[in-house]
Amino acid sequence: MRVPLSWLREFTDCELSAEDIARRLTLAGLEVEAIERIGVFSNEVRVARIESVQAHPAADRLKVVDLDVGADGTRRAITGAPNVTESSAGRLVPAALPGAILIEGDAEDFDVFSVEPKALRGTDSDTVLCSGKELGLSDDHEGILFLDLPNAKPGDKLHEHASIPRDAAADIVLEVAILPNYGRCLSIIGMARELAALTRSAFRLRLDAVHLPSDPNAVEIEITAPDLCPRYTGAILRGITVRESPPWLKRRLVLTGHKPINCVVDITNYVMVETGEPMHAFDLDRLPAPSIRVRRARAGETIATLDQKAPEGQDGSEAAPPPPRELDSDMLLITSGDEPVAVAGVIGGLHSQIHDDTRSVLLEAANFDATSIRKTSARLKVMTESSYRFSREVDPNLTIVAIQRAAFLLREIADAEVEGVGLSDQFPGRAPKRELDVRLAMIRRSLGMDLAADEIASALSRLGFEVEPTSDPGTLHVEIPGFRNDVAIEADIAEEVIRVIGFDRLKPRLLEEPLPRQRRNPSWEIRRAIREYLAGAGLQEIVTYSLTHPDVEEKLTLGSNDEKTSDGDGGIGASGPRLTVLHPSTKERSSMRRTLLSGLLEIVARNHRERRRIALFEVGLVWRPEAGDGTLPAEIPQIAIALSGPIDEPTWADASPRSYGFFELKGLIEGLLDRHPLGDTRLERHRGAPWHPGIAARLIQGERTIGFLGEIHPSVLRAFDIEGRRVVAAVLDFEPWVDHASELRKFTPLLRFPPVRQDLSLVVAEEITTEAVENALRETAGPLLLSTRLADLYRGPQVGEGRKSLSFRLEYGAPDRSLTEEEVNAIRERILPLLRERIGAEIR
Repeated sequence: MRVPLSWLREFTDCELSAEDIARRLTLAGLEVEAIERIGVFSNEVRVARIESVQAHPAADRLKVVDLDVGADGTRRAITGAPNVTESSAGRLVPAALPGAILIEGDAEDFDVFSVEPKALRGTDSDTVLCSGKELGLSDDHEGILFLDLPNAKPGDKLHEHASIPRDAAADIVLEVAILPNYGRCLSIIGMARELAALTRSAFRLRLDAVHLPSDPNAVEIEITAPDLCPRYTGAILRGITVRESPPWLKRRLVLTGHKPINCVVDITNYVMVETGEPMHAFDLDRLPAPSIRVRRARAGETIATLDQKAPEGQDGSEAAPPPPRELDSDMLLITSGDEPVAVAGVIGGLHSQIHDDTRSVLLEAANFDATSIRKTSARLKVMTESSYRFSREVDPNLTIVAIQRAAFLLREIADAEVEGVGLSDQFPGRAPKRELDVRLAMIRRSLGMDLAADEIASALSRLGFEVEPTSDPGTLHVEIPGFRNDVAIEADIAEEVIRVIGFDRLKPRLLEEPLPRQRRNPSWEIRRAIREYLAGAGLQEIVTYSLTHPDVEEKLTLGSNDEKTSDGDGGIGASGPRLTVLHPSTKERSSMRRTLLSGLLEIVARNHRERRRIALFEVGLVWRPEAGDGTLPAEIPQIAIALSGPIDEPTWADASPRSYGFFELKGLIEGLLDRHPLGDTRLERHRGAPWHPGIAARLIQGERTIGFLGEIHPSVLRAFDIEGRRVVAAVLDFEPWVDHASELRKFTPLLRFPPVRQDLSLVVAEEITTEAVENALRETAGPLLLSTRLADLYRGPQVGEGRKSLSFRLEYGAPDRSLTEEEVNAIRERILPLLRERIGAEIR
């Protein structure tokens, strides 16, 4: 919210500087993001001495002025001011350096602009010589303002020397970030109340207003949805003359970020900014009926809103207007004659807006349910000043104040007739008075400081709470004002107390209780270790959305010919019951994911045209209702990996590096298992979507499958819009590593004697797996066999059809001696008959 300091000071005696005010507000939870100094208040407006004045070489009416600006050196300005001549050399003038914000001097309406370096007729200029109007000191724009400041020197900030009248057009504007629970501060009055409380200055709530007597028949108002509209107040004013707003009103609107339109609309915006109560004025003669009905919209009902005015065509003609907005039954409407004239709390209707010929208006101020307004604004994709305030809750007691304030301004500015005007007020949602009995001991314990009862009461009173003592000296009775919807419990009261007396009074101290015993977190430790291993292997960690759409994960079930396979998702869990979101923000994010793989493939699809090498991993949760307790779904942690493209970036030494394939992925998984073993694990061939036939495996621990790895089927890649590249991926359960995280690994002593290596080539049937041969070698060779490694695989006429040759590199060793060749040969001779018997192996 933009808060002009001059407007703020109309309601408080606080005379602190803008910087001190910003610091106090920020410490109290109202973060001041920027201080915008306009006109004479700008720090970039300096005192300068004219050194020389020369005629512009390319323009008769322009002059080139060289200026001495003290520490900022010599600056150049170009001006057409008639009172700047060669004889002006030596005089002091106000010079606006780049970044200064000045007031438009030759504009009919109040507006501001920022000084920037530019060239005029081929001559550079980085400074602006200012008139009294540009500085906001007067209405004079005929010439440059010459300064008579005996104590000023070039380079000084002008506002440190100038005498600035209180009604100056120049101002200082605070840009304040308003948190959702600070809706009370979305007004000048609310901000002034907070500032007065924080600085112990007086708060003056004085508004010129017209007293309008209550008259239920003044406007026929019916509220059929009191749960969404607890209060609606209206009045009819006639004799209106629509004209431009006076300069002071337009100035304040511009400073707060509003565009002046006409006096009627400007007054409703002005009152909204001042009091915090959004208002709307209907052209009474353009309403279907002189009555108001507040109801829920009917499904499919439409309304043309104020922002849907037909655009002007290139030839000056009016183009076709956009289609009306379609509503649903959860939205609240303001209707007249049962026709929609406004979306309640969000935006007014196009056909009942104020025109130049408007003579009578129906002025409304209402209160609406914050949740309803927030949802309606999001669905219509319309954010207005009204919806912004209503979505943060507005005090329902402001409606009458706002209308009576607006009636006064309309009488003074728009000639409105207010004599005999009545006020119709419907308040079906009147809430009971909110009160709390607050224990002083609780406040002291919550804040960790000993505060007196009168200091607590004083802090709350300055914020607008009514505080009274009770029969119990340890308790205060607190009445909560209507504009403090965020206060409900004693802890809220404690927070308000410390905000007002200052967080700087809190003293740090150690806990009186001993620290709890530190315990290990195996899940966190193994998660970090796995992430560090994968990142160290050159993979990049990503975090994808937990929400997805079922159609995205269904792509993982495709097989040949881009059709869904009969084996479903091949075991990765992409198919099955889903946890859906009741009211998703977008259709693309309507259910919780069942696998991490779809999210990784979406990232691959998004990046594969720009990046040759893609190496990604994610450690996250998936949700599967069928594995839950019947009420809540199971939250299953997973590890997912996706690799594609070259392993390394091309270099001059290797212009075509090897690409990622199944065996690179397999090696990565084996390295992970080597660092963090899971006991009895093995890989077996696997078939099924989303894997390429023959290039996939499943990881088995004991008797259960804990993961899958392989190359993604081309049909799946096409479904994800990934063309022209291979992708290998893995999906692994995380829980097995958690179960083994705290297990101690048995240390194997290093060999003191050199090992003996020997090659062995065996011919076996095609269906015999390499794993079966290795297991048979280990079982038959005994403890002296340290390791086996497949060195070569051959199929061909030399071994016969249906058979293959496997060559292994065997390594033998003993802990207490060097093995002899005779011992190793003896082992070899012993295992060959056993291998022939078990797996039908023949030595090649």
